[in-house]
Parts: sequence; structure tokens; C-alpha cells
Amino acid sequence: MYCSKCGTQNDTNNNFCQKCGGVLEKNNFVNMSENNINNNYQPQQVTGYQPTEMKVESQNTFNSQQQNQNAASYNNNEKKSNKLGVVSLILGIISFLTSLVFLISIPTGVTGLILGIKSKVKNGVSKAGIVLSIIGLALTGLFIAIATLLPSSNTYYGDGYSLEYDRNWSITTLSGGQEAFQYQNEKSFLAPIGKSALSDSTSNFDTLSGQKELYQAFYDYWNNESSNSSTLKVFNGSNGFSELTDDIYYATYTYGVSATKIRGKYILLVSTEKNAVLSFMTNASENVEDNDRKALELLKNINIYEQTSTKPDNNSDDNVIYDDDLYNSLNSLRNWNRYSELRTGNLGKVKSINGGWRILSDSETYWKFENGQFWWYKSVNDLNDNYWYGTTQVLTGKAGLTVAGIDESKLDTIVSNSSGNVTVNDVYTIVCTPTKIISGGVDKSDTNIPEGTTWTYVWILVDHGAEGIEAQVLNTGNYDTSYYVKIAD
Repeated sequence: MYCSKCGTQNDTNNNFCQKCGGVLEKNNFVNMSENNINNNYQPQQVTGYQPTEMKVESQNTFNSQQQNQNAASYNNNEKKSNKLGVVSLILGIISFLTSLVFLISIPTGVTGLILGIKSKVKNGVSKAGIVLSIIGLALTGLFIAIATLLPSSNTYYGDGYSLEYDRNWSITTLSGGQEAFQYQNEKSFLAPIGKSALSDSTSNFDTLSGQKELYQAFYDYWNNESSNSSTLKVFNGSNGFSELTDDIYYATYTYGVSATKIRGKYILLVSTEKNAVLSFMTNASENVEDNDRKALELLKNINIYEQTSTKPDNNSDDNVIYDDDLYNSLNSLRNWNRYSELRTGNLGKVKSINGGWRILSDSETYWKFENGQFWWYKSVNDLNDNYWYGTTQVLTGKAGLTVAGIDESKLDTIVSNSSGNVTVNDVYTIVCTPTKIISGGVDKSDTNIPEGTTWTYVWILVDHGAEGIEAQVLNTGNYDTSYYVKIAD
């Protein structure tokens, strides 16, 4: 049998040419047979011709069916290949648009690239999918490289120390205006409490007995502070100090609402080389143990500064009873020049507690006192959301310190050491009773204000003349100190 297209001779049983693949037409062969029959067997022309014609018709039917099946198979493969190209295009677009989101961009980009390559029909759709997948993966790789080369840590400068923290941590402001470290977007915090000089303690930290004395002193102190709170209690501790890094030792004290509802730990850091004692506290609404572990890992990056003793000479005329945390918090009028850019514009002129006060720090915390009421705002730039509201009891002088549980004799030392900037009547003790909290536009007063909650602060007002009025604020709950400038009378 000869191919009508290329002329190649093929086996009579072949349906397709073995050289060019064309369909073999058997009619030529049949016609040749028919002519032979007509020439040699005239008497039997009809009888011999009919079965031969039937055979040819059957063969042609088979060939037509085979061609239809081949065409259908080809069309199905082409459609499947087109679908792969479309999917590749979609994944390529996703990879390109999410190149900053590594967990999405990489798998979608790789999958889109593979499907685009597997697509046999290289039309515009599949090619676009391949190109976009490659671009998405390339951008992702570029962003990863940039992120790797950029500095992986920041430095926070606290009172008596600096602390490096990575991208997992950020600086936030707690409800009382205190700055704290927050882990990612979780409700997990590490907040500084205070500092003192190790030499101000009567304990010899170089001995085991001295370490136990210091540990017990702080345990008794925090246990006593917690006993004055209706919500938090100290339950147990680490029973001693462990090494955190070279020359830095730590001890912990567990606290919470109850023994089964632990909220975090008080952490005490001691450096004999730097003559320093620093205190922190952790707090988490869930995964408390994990948060405590992360906080200790963070504190391994701390750089503690040298501390000098501020304890009054026992032979001096003052000879007052000394309280480490209280004295250090209240008796150090700081450098007023810091954050001078926040002391511009309209400032308050009246030396009284009533009015508006903005914190002198990188945060935007804002207090307002008026007619026995207080407002605490997370940001001075948004006075309609994220705030606490409640009533106040305001006392001045030694009577206020007595309410705050502070030895009134300390006030004389504070006033005498202020170089005339502070009088007895410039010291305000404010007891705040919160009754309302708005967070994210939602009133959360019923769930976020336990019954009996109060906050007690000691505000020391310092008049700097034309530069403004400063308030040095002590949170008596944790002896954290912050500084505010009056911006409205």
C-alpha cells in the first residue's frame, strides 16, 4: 500500500503511514483490485464486486472512528494543558502580589512555575504564569536578603541600663503610662520596675547568706505590696539566685490572681561589678510560662550601668529611715533638658494638679484631672478612644504620703534636696478609682475592671518658669517613675 502524501510503501494492515504519519487511503488499493476483477472475471462482476465494496466501506468507517478518537484525545490534552496554564497564571499573580509574605509567595510561586512548565500549550496564559511566578520568587528572595542584611535588633535605654531586643519585641505603653516590652502581637509583657545600688543594701551578696537576705527582703517587700492589692498575690519564688550572664544573677517571684491563675513573675537582677539591683515584672493572660522564658532570654541582652549609692549618710543630720526603692524613685530630680521638643507651644502655667499632662517620653500618654475626675489616654492625639476614666481622691503634703503608705519623713529630704524647686504643697498623692475603660471603641468596663481596683500615685510638681511645669510621678504599686509636662491648665 502506498501513501498518497509521500509515496512510501506501507504494509497493507497499516492505518497510518510509517514515514509521515498520514492516514493511508485504501480506496486506491480497492480500485486497483476492482479493475483487475473487471478485466479477468467479467461473468462474476456483480458477485465479486459487492463484498469487496462492503469491505472498503467498513474499513473507511474504522478509519474515520480512529481519526475522531485521535482528535478527541488531542483536544482533551489541549484543554487540560490550557487549564494548567490558567492555574499557573493565577498562582503567579498571587506569588507576585504576596512577595513580602514569604509563607505564601514561595509555595504559590514554585507551584505556579511547575504547572506553567508542565503546560504543553505554551500560549500567552501559561507563559505569563511562568514569568509572574519567577518574578514573585525573585522578589521574595530579594526581600529575604534585604531583611537578613538589615540590623536585626534595636536598643532600649532604660533607667540604669540598656537592652537590645529583636523584631519579636516592641515597646508599648501600659494603661498606667508605664513603658514595657511586648512580644509580637500577644498580650505578653516585660516591664521595668526600678533600680538601686547594691551597696545601699546591708546584705553581702558575695556570700550565700547575703544572697538569701537580699532575696528574702525583696520577697517580703513584694509580698507586702501584693497583700495591699485585692487582685494580685505573690505565691512562691525561686528560693535564691541563678546566673543569667557573666556577673548578672537573677531571682524570680511568682504572682497571680490565685495559685491556679498565675499572671507572671517579678524578676530581680543583681550585678556586683556594676553595683546594681534592677527589678522587672512579666505579665501574660495566657502561656505564662512561655512568656517568662522569653523574658529571661531577652534580659540576657541587658547592659547594666554602674550605680552609685544615694543612701544618706547615717551620720548626717537627716538620719532618716532609708527605703531603697522609694528614695531612689522620689529623690532624683532628672535632667529637664531631655525631650525639650515636647515642651513647646501652649504650656500650663498654674502649678496645680488640675489640667492636662503629657508624658515626657517617646510614647504619647496623657493624663487629665478635673473636679475629682481623671482621664488617662493612651495617646494625646486621640481623646475619643483607648482611655480610662474614673474618680480621684487628691491629698497634698505629708497627709497624702501617709495615705500612700510612705514614711512622711521622706518628704523633708525630698524638699531639702530639690534646691528650692519643690515645697511640701507641691507633692500630691492621688488615689484613682477607675470606673470605665474604652479600648478599640468598645466599652470593656465590665470585664477589665475588677471590683475594688484602685491606683495610687505620688505627683511631685516642679516649676521651671517659662520652660513649663514638670511632674515627676511615682506609681506606688511598682515604684516605676515617669515624667510629665503640663500642657493645659
